[in-house]
Amino acid sequence: MNRVAFANLRSNPIRLASTALAIVLSIAFITGILVLTDTIDATFDDAFGGSGALDVSVRGQDSFDAEAQRAPVDPAVAGDVEQVAGVAAVETTYSGAASLLGPDGTLIEIPGPDPAAGDVPTVAELASVELRDGRYPENAGEVAFSATLAEAQGLALGDELGLGIGETTGTYEVVGFIGGLDGAESFGTPVAVFDDATAATLLGPDGAQSLSVLADEGVDREVLRDDIATTLGTDYDVATGDELATESTAGFATVFNYITYALLGFAGVSLLVGTFIIYNTFSILVTQRTRELALLRAVGAGRGQVLRAVLIEAVVVGLLGSAVGLAAGVGLAAGTLWALELAGFALPNVSLVVTATALVLGPVLGVVVTALSALVPALAATRIAPVAALQTVAAPPATRVGPVRVVGGLAVLAAGVGLLLWGGLASGGIVVLGGGALAVLIAIVALSPIVVRPVVGTLGAPLAATRGLQGVLARENALRNPRRTATTSAALMIGLGLVSLALVFASSLNASVDATISEQFVADLAVQVAQDGPDASPLPDGALAAIGAVDGVALAASSSTTSIGVDGVTRAVGALDPASVGRTVSLEVLDGSLDDLDGGLALHTDLATDLGLGVGDTLDVAYAPGAEATPLAVVAVYEQGGISIGPGSSQLLLATDDFAAAFPEVQATSANVVLADGADLEQVRGDVETALAAYPGVVVLDTAELAAEVSGVIDTILILIGGLLALSVLIALFGIVNTLTLSVLERTREIGLLRAVGMARAQVRSMIRWESVLVAVLGAVLGVALGVLFGWIGILALSDVGLSTFSLPLLQLTLAFLAAAAAGVLAAILPARRGSRTDILRALQV
Repeated sequence: MNRVAFANLRSNPIRLASTALAIVLSIAFITGILVLTDTIDATFDDAFGGSGALDVSVRGQDSFDAEAQRAPVDPAVAGDVEQVAGVAAVETTYSGAASLLGPDGTLIEIPGPDPAAGDVPTVAELASVELRDGRYPENAGEVAFSATLAEAQGLALGDELGLGIGETTGTYEVVGFIGGLDGAESFGTPVAVFDDATAATLLGPDGAQSLSVLADEGVDREVLRDDIATTLGTDYDVATGDELATESTAGFATVFNYITYALLGFAGVSLLVGTFIIYNTFSILVTQRTRELALLRAVGAGRGQVLRAVLIEAVVVGLLGSAVGLAAGVGLAAGTLWALELAGFALPNVSLVVTATALVLGPVLGVVVTALSALVPALAATRIAPVAALQTVAAPPATRVGPVRVVGGLAVLAAGVGLLLWGGLASGGIVVLGGGALAVLIAIVALSPIVVRPVVGTLGAPLAATRGLQGVLARENALRNPRRTATTSAALMIGLGLVSLALVFASSLNASVDATISEQFVADLAVQVAQDGPDASPLPDGALAAIGAVDGVALAASSSTTSIGVDGVTRAVGALDPASVGRTVSLEVLDGSLDDLDGGLALHTDLATDLGLGVGDTLDVAYAPGAEATPLAVVAVYEQGGISIGPGSSQLLLATDDFAAAFPEVQATSANVVLADGADLEQVRGDVETALAAYPGVVVLDTAELAAEVSGVIDTILILIGGLLALSVLIALFGIVNTLTLSVLERTREIGLLRAVGMARAQVRSMIRWESVLVAVLGAVLGVALGVLFGWIGILALSDVGLSTFSLPLLQLTLAFLAAAAAGVLAAILPARRGSRTDILRALQV
């Protein structure tokens, strides 16, 4: 029987390849994600893993806010550190954001994260850049610039380069080109370095960012850290290179893990879709080989032998598909890294990391999924009676949906809908919602054969009426085996259902943001720093005063946020000028008054409820880890409906002056501008932009542009999600191709008879094409319906966090539906071509 199984595989290479294709795509996705994430993880471990020359770092004291800037380090402290026994060298480090300016002073956008500037490295072992050409700057007015960016901008040694550093803009002579160590171009590496005096003036007017310490050979890092900490006292935070590495990678690791899990989730969806395709393929193959398997049974093969033969074929298909998918996945990861490099996000010292997990997990999943998918058809093969060998044609048996399937499917559907309603209307939580969605999906897959006849019959009625004989036959072919049609369309249903869910969620999120901004943002203009990354950049010093000096500006209120300690828990705290409430951002006070905010604090209603506090109570807060708690009186309780923006997004509020005194290192990230009565918006906006011309990267937005900016981020994420989900849709389309191809082989005699009685080749192609469209449209109908249902329930469940507006993107959903129908036409090209070329005489001999 083993020889029979391998002989079948060798005699049908096309069938083997088409069956393995779904596994190839799924395993390639999974392997590519694993290799890519392992590579990025290893790269950052190398970059921050404490194995470098940095032994000890001296920084300003920590705060609760991981994104907040630390207090500066007095450069004079470097002399005290140098006197500590075991210190070989000390590097004073300056760093800050930089902007690349054109000859006319306008900002030049470059791909990748915001560029950074630094000072010339003085200790070779502690350098983060290397000189590629020219020399390092020695005087004011000179700069060493990124070799990669210089090439992109067409700069040569001796050229003039415009740079913006904070509030300062200037033109500098390029005297050298720099790059990352060992030839690597990576984000986080300074793109411009100045001489020490210039760097101190531009990047550290209040002090350096840190001191990097190199230890003498043989000196223990931890011992040296403790000695330096004893020398400096409690004013500074002293950490070893290993501790700094752990801190640097902690936040990255958390976010990176979420991304990895999300990507693997998408890969799992693709694998699920592939499972349906493999099951359907083997079901058809077993039906087509009824006579062959019956003959084996007639000559003495046992049921176990037949089962083993079919499963061997499945395992071989899984192995081959997984092997190709493994190679494709490694190539996919390498291509992604190359694309990141082109986009300006190159990783430092990157080399592809292929772990044992990536090499083993993908193939194991491929083989197991293929074998399990083929198990039910294989068991069906064992039930073929030897007498079936006497049949002339191995026609597919009539199928029906049994009562157990119907009752069970309806029970699971009722339970799933109940869980969805509980999670959406009664705040049952994400676990309840997920369980409900999974139950509904399983029920729809189980019950879909029931809806094939009414749905396909209705959809195919106009086709039968307008397309003649081929339309009638296409409809009947789609209806002849409802379980097969349902299983084929189920793969597309899952993929398109997820796409529809993403479309509904994004549309609802954009609508909620628009509603929030129109209701809560009552200022006329918003001023902020243009940014490429997710973290808001601070407004330059002096920008707020420049705005306030413009004629027609009645109020310019800054927005600052950071973190504060409440009972050892980190909470968001914002700065608020009580005089600006109601003029810049809508904020509803439920109890107390913000007029009394000076010296006290306001609590968001959710936090007040959690802590059991109200107006008149006292709350102990800590402004920094380890700092003595400060008791503050609660003077107001507030809330902000929808998606909170501005001060309302914080859990606590302090008066602006109190906030500045408690967190002097925290800078404002935006400003809201209110115009004077009768002022012309366009005129004032132009004057504000003129006043801010000295601050590169600062942008002025009106309400519509502010909403569009947020929507743009959402749309970008949607495009990424849509691209990932498109893979599952692509796999589903290959499933339709596979099913139709095998169906054409199954109906060889039937097609031959149709050709014999006068059906033209074009009519055969049209019949198969319309059959494919009907299968695709069935999957599209069910997928869009599920996506809209899940989206609506999800928005209901998230209404307490501001997603209160449900928006149905009719145009996008219609386009997705039409795209599915068009994909059905594409999926039918090869099967239709093969069917139309059926040799009449040979077909009649089958």
